Amino acid sequence: MAESLQEAFLESGHEVAMMDGWRSSNQLLASWNERLYEFLTSHLPFVYGWSYDWTEKLSKDSTLWRWLSYFSKGAVVGLMQEWHPDAVIQLFSDQSLRYVKQLNPQVLASVLLTDFALHSRWFVNEADFFLVATQELANRAKKIYRLHHEVIPTGIPIRQAFQQHASGFPFPELLDKPYLAVLTGGRGVFPQILQVVQTLHRQFPQHRVVVCCGRNEIMRKKIENHFSNNPLILSYGYLQEINKLMEKADFIVTKAGGVTIAECLACGTPMLFYKPLPGQERKNAIYIEKTGGGWIAENLQTLAESCTHLTEKKLQAARSVLKELQVSDSAKRVVYEVEERLQGRQADGGYAAKNIKRV
Repeated sequence: MAESLQEAFLESGHEVAMMDGWRSSNQLLASWNERLYEFLTSHLPFVYGWSYDWTEKLSKDSTLWRWLSYFSKGAVVGLMQEWHPDAVIQLFSDQSLRYVKQLNPQVLASVLLTDFALHSRWFVNEADFFLVATQELANRAKKIYRLHHEVIPTGIPIRQAFQQHASGFPFPELLDKPYLAVLTGGRGVFPQILQVVQTLHRQFPQHRVVVCCGRNEIMRKKIENHFSNNPLILSYGYLQEINKLMEKADFIVTKAGGVTIAECLACGTPMLFYKPLPGQERKNAIYIEKTGGGWIAENLQTLAESCTHLTEKKLQAARSVLKELQVSDSAKRVVYEVEERLQGRQADGGYAAKNIKRV
């Protein structure tokens, strides 16, 4: 997502710097934090879910958020002093924007939420405005967190390939039969993958089941070896043109990350979420399920039951819902909102035209 924003700002004539605040400030701490997240979500998901729900509606001024933001302070301050940006966009639920404003109160500071769920950690008071996926989320954010800021629906920026719908289909082996796709994410992490694939094949014996394993070559080989005698089950590694595969799938079985959902929305392909993790993934999945564009399966039994009800009529209804939810060119919308506010400050004498360049 950061790369899609970078590309959009560069196309608009801006200089762009990207930074991972936690990793740049303390790589050891960032690695430990990632491992803790992976351990909790893999082995103790209820603990992670409890902590997420407990802090969901904490005050924006909570001491906890201030304390956590301190860990990215060093990198944020360093970049501000070196880069002197005109605008800062935060893509992570960390309240380090407070240090941006301390160093330069005139900088245009915004937060772009990367989920279809709301959490108090995103809403730092020092932001000038917030960018969210939908108008409904914008309305809820203002009400729940009593915001006096602008909250603007722009969608979640995704790779330009998902916006183009170019002709051509680079998977000729999939042209002879309908298929459904299983997305395991870039790192290839998915619960009970063999059992899920077997269940899907059993419920849709006339379809191909295509498993996209990302960069997890071990998973790809595991599926390939386990189903070596079944030509209807295929596994792929990292796919540059995965958007074309997603567009033509009857539906997608996937995790419930915000960017993944935004990509499915752009493709107009219904989603079946398997065992969404407690926390933002579950909230994302619930949001899409309420719209009618996807469904949640908590275990193998409910996965099989859900598949039984996925008739062509139901899938077509879901596609219609997703078409209404689509937001085109989200990255360009973000650029537009930032530029509008920078130009407004220029008109008020806050910036010289030549300085409206750095994001």
